[in-house]
Amino acid sequence: MAKSQLVPSIRGKIKTMVMGFEANEPHYIAILEQLDKKMSKHTEIVIFCRSKADLRTLQNNNNWKWTKRMKFSGNFLSNLSRWIRDPLLAINKNGQLSEIIELNSQAGIANYLIQGLAEHISMQISAPEKNATILNVGWFEADGGNILVDQNFILIGWNDFQKIMIALYQKNRCINIPTCYRTTKQEILNVFNQGTSTYTEVIIIGEPPRLPLGTSKKNYLMHKHRLKLFTTDLWRTTKNSELQLRELMHLDLFLSLTGQMYQNKPVVFLAYAVPVKPSLIKRAVDINNQLRRVQRQLETRFHIMRNLIPVVENSNHEEYTCFYNNCLVEVTDSSNKVWIPSFGTGIEEWKKELESFDSLNMDLWKQLGFEAYLIESDFHNLCENGRGALHCITNEMIRF
Repeated sequence: MAKSQLVPSIRGKIKTMVMGFEANEPHYIAILEQLDKKMSKHTEIVIFCRSKADLRTLQNNNNWKWTKRMKFSGNFLSNLSRWIRDPLLAINKNGQLSEIIELNSQAGIANYLIQGLAEHISMQISAPEKNATILNVGWFEADGGNILVDQNFILIGWNDFQKIMIALYQKNRCINIPTCYRTTKQEILNVFNQGTSTYTEVIIIGEPPRLPLGTSKKNYLMHKHRLKLFTTDLWRTTKNSELQLRELMHLDLFLSLTGQMYQNKPVVFLAYAVPVKPSLIKRAVDINNQLRRVQRQLETRFHIMRNLIPVVENSNHEEYTCFYNNCLVEVTDSSNKVWIPSFGTGIEEWKKELESFDSLNMDLWKQLGFEAYLIESDFHNLCENGRGALHCITNEMIRF
């Protein structure tokens, strides 16, 4: 029987990973150079560009020589976003890309672009004889960075779970609040259990308290829509209008799966904010108050280790957070590896303080038996003027 499975968040060697190049991001080539140097030998990286000019920028780069692992797409997508994690999930069959799940989040890439990107991906990488097919689930309003999967569980952020629940309600797929809630979980399991995948549990992160019994479904949905776990502007600057579209922090910014077990519980890293100077203490305290709710939701099911993330500010005194949890993880029977974004690289003012955070986060992974690699480039602009770091600008299409 052919083995067909959803590409997991951390399990298996990363064979093919895709990225979208943005020539306007000053440190993108340095990030690519570091990934080329430090990713495992079996990993190929397919880079998509917005234009021929972007492709020439890459090909004419004089700082380093491209290796065979780096492949450039000849298909140009003018509206391509750097946040390539969010619009797509991949399904593999016999070690090849067989199907792509299109995630219909209006906050991500437009649907037509997702389809075009999916088609280009299926043509560019090592796929079966025919191109990978696209699975469009019309009610699946979610972002890939807000979904983490391992073993038999699926973690999903409340805001995306709620959008899916509302979409199912509008399609008359459920008749009352408890039924709608259970139906949403089951429908998510149905989508994720492709082929031989065997997910049995959907765990919602950031769910507000439930309203009293007897509350109408409409009021329930609308009231909970106003209850959000995170105040977005606590975590990053708001100078980019793009941020106004975001409803909630994605899970991969503050939570890392490790694939390890302790006392029969999966081990996860949950961020803990630390101010780098006294004026940032209130911001760090407010972030940790929000994260404390996440800890309470997770602690009965997971063994939680806290990793330190610094709260810093830019030259305009705009405060933001460094997302060390936004890393790439590779767990196999023979080895465990992690690639972590560096924040001690790039901004001289904070270099001394942030180099220690680089080391601390590396050491935590090493204590769990991981080979830890620091991607030594400047990720500050991605965090302060965007919504992620390393994990958000990459997407694994094939693991084996």
